[in-house]
Formats: sequence, structure tokens, C-alpha cells
Amino acid sequence: RLFVNSVTMTLRVQSQALDDDDPETRHDVAALLHDALPSVMPLLPADALVSVGDSLLQRLDDTVDAVRILAAQLLVIYATTTLSANTGGKSQVDNIVSRLLVHMDDASLAVRDAMEAAVGQIVTVTPPEFLVAECLRVRAVSFEP
Repeated sequence: RLFVNSVTMTLRVQSQALDDDDPETRHDVAALLHDALPSVMPLLPADALVSVGDSLLQRLDDTVDAVRILAAQLLVIYATTTLSANTGGKSQVDNIVSRLLVHMDDASLAVRDAMEAAVGQIVTVTPPEFLVAECLRVRAVSFEP
């Protein structure tokens, strides 16, 4: 329990550092999370998971492309871990995919590619409800007599 509390506290501090004014600090923290997140996520309580997810979603709007790219990669880890842990994160995963899709028309090709790759990885694990519904709607309209 002490270890989990320590990990949770450390991750919350790192999540807060993602909002630092210094772009280099934000990038370094995102890179650190990229290495650590897969190992520590299964240990985190639900409220800490939500906090991490919210921080990562905010980084999709970062002014530094490298931070946005890392955030997209981290959101893949976050989404797939949340789903595999069966923590009821399906609606949050839908929100993540929705936010990633918004950034697929970014001016930066590298950011667009990262968003596309992230969406592709997440939907292979579980298609978001809104995406399934839209596909079914289009299919129904396309095959109407």
C-alpha cells in the first residue's frame, strides 16, 4: 500500500509538471511518463487514473509538437490499459479518440501522423461507441433502396 501511495503521489506531481511554463520541462515529463506509465498504471487508483488522462488530453493542445506527439502515444497506453483493467473507462476512451480525431487536421504532418497512429492503435483494441454508431448509420444510408 505504501508503494502504491508513493507511485500515485509521484505520478500526480509529474502530471502537474505537464502544465509547466517551460516547453522543455513539459517534453521531458512526457518522455518520462512514456517510459513509466505502462508499469505504474495498473497500480493506480481510479481517481489518479482520471487525473492522468485529463492531463494527457490537455497536452494534445500543447504549443510544442513533440509534446503533442508524446501525449498521443501516452494516450494509447492510457486507453488500452484502462480498457484491459476493466475500470469502466470505455466512455473516457471514446473521449480520447474523439479528441485525437480533432487534431488529425493539424498543420504539422508529424502531429497528424501521430494522431492517426494513436487512433488506429486504440480502435484495434476497442472501436469507440460513437465510431461504431456512425459506421452503422452510414452503412444503413448507403444500402437504402
